[in-house]
Amino acid sequence: MAEDKTRGVVIRSQEGEDFEAPSGTNHLLAIAIDKYEHCPVLSNCVNDVRGLIEVLKERYDFQDANIQTLINEEATRPNIHAYLKGLKDRVRPQDNVIIYFSGHGETEDNVGYWIPVEAHPAHEWEFVSTNDIKSRLDSINSFHTFVIVDACFSGALFSSYRSVKAGNENKRSRLGLAASHTKERALDGEGENSPFSSHLLKMLWENTGALSAHKLAGEIIDEVYAATKGKQTPVFKPLDVKGDDSGQYVFRLKADEGSDWEACQRVGTLATYEAFFAKYPEGKYIAEAQEKIAQLRDKEAWQTAKGLHTISAYLQYRKDKPDGQHREEALEAVQQVEEDQSWHQAQKKKTIFEYEQYLEKYPAGRYAQEARTALEALLGGHAPPKQAPVKQTPSPAPVQTKPQIVQEKPVPKPKEEKAIATTPNNNRKYLMIGGGVLLVVVLAVWGISSGKGKSAELAAAQDGQDTIQVSMQEGLNVATPEQTQSSPIQKPPTAEDPATKKSPGSLPAGKAAAASIGANGLSFDGKTYRIYPFKGLTWMAENLDFEVSGSWCYGGNTANCQKYGRLYSWGAAKKACSAMGSGWRLPTDKEWRSLSQQFGGADEDSSDGGAAAFKAMTAEGAGAFSAQLGGWRNAEGNFKHLANTGYYWSSTENDLGLIQLYTFSNGALSRLNNDPELGFSCRCVK
Repeated sequence: MAEDKTRGVVIRSQEGEDFEAPSGTNHLLAIAIDKYEHCPVLSNCVNDVRGLIEVLKERYDFQDANIQTLINEEATRPNIHAYLKGLKDRVRPQDNVIIYFSGHGETEDNVGYWIPVEAHPAHEWEFVSTNDIKSRLDSINSFHTFVIVDACFSGALFSSYRSVKAGNENKRSRLGLAASHTKERALDGEGENSPFSSHLLKMLWENTGALSAHKLAGEIIDEVYAATKGKQTPVFKPLDVKGDDSGQYVFRLKADEGSDWEACQRVGTLATYEAFFAKYPEGKYIAEAQEKIAQLRDKEAWQTAKGLHTISAYLQYRKDKPDGQHREEALEAVQQVEEDQSWHQAQKKKTIFEYEQYLEKYPAGRYAQEARTALEALLGGHAPPKQAPVKQTPSPAPVQTKPQIVQEKPVPKPKEEKAIATTPNNNRKYLMIGGGVLLVVVLAVWGISSGKGKSAELAAAQDGQDTIQVSMQEGLNVATPEQTQSSPIQKPPTAEDPATKKSPGSLPAGKAAAASIGANGLSFDGKTYRIYPFKGLTWMAENLDFEVSGSWCYGGNTANCQKYGRLYSWGAAKKACSAMGSGWRLPTDKEWRSLSQQFGGADEDSSDGGAAAFKAMTAEGAGAFSAQLGGWRNAEGNFKHLANTGYYWSSTENDLGLIQLYTFSNGALSRLNNDPELGFSCRCVK
């Protein structure tokens, strides 16, 4: 006989069909022994039985008149035999019987035993053998008999050659559920109930409908095995007795709003409250049930969003729960995930553009210092300027602070008087012309003194490859070269402003005759573009140069439009393609992706990070796609990276309002997404 606190499992099966229950009575015989006279004392057997009786009476159709118990000293060998024998006379053919034993069990020579309260260890003649139990069960003419045993070595009651199959409630059944098999001990547990009983009671309390024995057993097997870490596995099989017709017993709830409401509150799960609401839609607790359902659904939705931890999941929570308790947390989580994604993208690409993009969005972000360090290394040791913190919003639009120019009114000069202002480092001079309007032009010292012509900086600026601060005010505003490096051209708009001036041959902005394709290529707005046919689409093989509102020449220089095409906001790019006539549009992300894959693919679609696609798609010549590196324009109006990078819009917008685009940069083709207000190049398709 075992001296530790153990007692003496189920093959998962599918639940049978839900038929009407037989019209008979439910009977329960419950036997529980904690205080053995000669065997080790147990802790939870009586609690287990009392818990079972409580739930069956409160939630299921079991009446006191049909419940019999043998507790502790009552559970002698003669009484157990007598009560089992008595069921023969009490139970009618349409009735159901549940027999529950919780106590010590033993096995000897392949025979199992229930140990009564007065028995001595190893005196098997004082035990109740499974052979005796099966004989008593054979004589009970019930519709369903369901034996539940929470004891050691309790699997001996089962048929050794039959397995459980999902059965019908309207067919007779003889089924058994045991806490352990014939060679395994059942644990008594350290809480109020044994591991087996605690999961049995939990399922009976939380059940919201018709619960078949098969479903109950399947759940308990998994739960007990997990809770005991594989030390105990329940068994569920047909009993080795007469009368089974492959049916199954079904636990059916009784209709009692008050009891059901108490059960809902005790269990506290969403499923129980929803079942209560469905069962009593006009009940007196319905308002409380609705409030609780709303709270639990909100909690469930929030836990789902947190588990996924994606922007779309958090935004879906905010959309689905306009009054949710976690809306502000969801907004903060969106911002955190956005920043994490931006930083991940920067670390993945390791390009100047990506680090600058991160810093523009998150100048005081969690990774800002790392981004500046990485950017400094890429810039050859020149640290990027620190930007002021910007209050974050869910909008992914880049934010960039403008360089501040110190305004000092100079001593007035006589009209037409000229002077040379020298910067503190004396390596550049500024030509100042008085008379109310002053033009400040950056010149290199050697360019003036040697007569070698315009400086490299001035030449670059005139070519649109650098930016110059121009101030048209009554006084003189002098900007140092350092202040002008990332500042856009600023001057009052005029009819001849090169930033808005139409390219030669164009009709009024946004209007043109429809595009046509001929022997020389695509003709549109007085210009001819090469084309690139691919999978039934006609792609432009040169960047579009058609003026619409929201488009720009790089640096305000029309020569850059003629060479690299215009830079467009996303909305302007769609409008420009539509202006070409019926069928012309921006390519979708899928179409861009398909095109890039024939050359090796963009980053994640490729085996080389997009290097082969970059090389093939930027190659020039007849029949080539010839992607052009036209730079880009940020949200503050600054132009960057001409001849180094090319960014192309697709027509695809994601759930966050960001646009999929394709980037040619640092010898690789990448697939990114960004804000629709930025300025990128455009290729249209038909």
